[in-house]
Amino acid sequence: MDREIMNDASGSQPVGEKAVLSGFSRYRIKNAQYPGIRQEQGGRVDGLLYLNVEHEAVHRLDIFEGDMYSRMEVEVQLQGANEVRKAMTYVVKGEYAHMLSSLQWNFEEFIEKGKSLFTAGYHGFDDLETRLNSTRNQGE
Repeated sequence: MDREIMNDASGSQPVGEKAVLSGFSRYRIKNAQYPGIRQEQGGRVDGLLYLNVEHEAVHRLDIFEGDMYSRMEVEVQLQGANEVRKAMTYVVKGEYAHMLSSLQWNFEEFIEKGKSLFTAGYHGFDDLETRLNSTRNQGE
């Protein structure tokens, strides 16, 4: 949802359009600032559909999201339009479902209170650079 975090994590600046993902719900991760989504009948997640995300950026996002999430193909509806598009999203794996709280995650609250804590303390940023460097060194 946050373009700055997306840019840092993906290493690119993809354009995003508002979109809705039906059949999923977004919850806070226990003791964390970031969210996780899971399939849930009747659920709805408002978000951004990033367009033309390059392969290297997707690879970076896979590393950033880590083992807790799996990338899944879904269909989203562009907000304010009657257009459905295929997209990829990261869903909390079943074995990590216990880490989801019962509280819905709120983007505005995250920006106001949680983003600075997240960016300062989330190890995914460090892991991303370490794993990318490891991948590059293996290819040499």
